Amino acid sequence: MMARVAKRFYRARHLRPGARRPAQRSWKNIISIGDSWSERNALQEVVLGRMQRDRHGRWKECRCKVVKLKSEPTVTELSAQLLTIGEALPAFAHHDGDLDIELRDADLAGAYAAIGQL
Repeated sequence: MMARVAKRFYRARHLRPGARRPAQRSWKNIISIGDSWSERNALQEVVLGRMQRDRHGRWKECRCKVVKLKSEPTVTELSAQLLTIGEALPAFAHHDGDLDIELRDADLAGAYAAIGQL
């Protein structure tokens, strides 16, 4: 299922602003954020080792970036996780490699303080 959804998304063509013809999307960074191990495993199965050519014809590997959230969080925990991910998302996207991160309470201490719940 995950493979079918990812392939359909990346085969779709989109029109860039000012472009005359649609461009095909490329598999560069795929980021999954969720609370299920099955989401993580499915994405890694689909993406890891996938190769594609860049615009210069060189082979590039797709980067698989997974953030595993806490299962069944409280509202405060979910808020802290979302705040932490929001701050870190640019770094995730610019990281030139795979990531496999599991958020734990220790990782969220700063976010708890920011929302006044520590």
